[in-house]
Amino acid sequence: MRFFYMSRWFSSFFPTLLWQKKTEEKIIYLTFDDGPIPEITEWILDILIEYQAKATFLCVGDNIRKHPFI
Repeated sequence: MRFFYMSRWFSSFFPTLLWQKKTEEKIIYLTFDDGPIPEITEWILDILIEYQAKATFLCVGDNIRKHPFI
């Protein structure tokens, strides 16, 4: 229920954005924040490859400088 109220609050600030769409298709969107972290990011990538899944990674500048080749 809390999510419902938060989404209504956010949507009131951005009324022109699409917030919901009725569909019969079941979809999930995966996002990962605060990366890259060497062991964890590589482990997640392996699992995504295994299941042929896609995800969005939101990286932090400091972690990018520390681990530029992940």
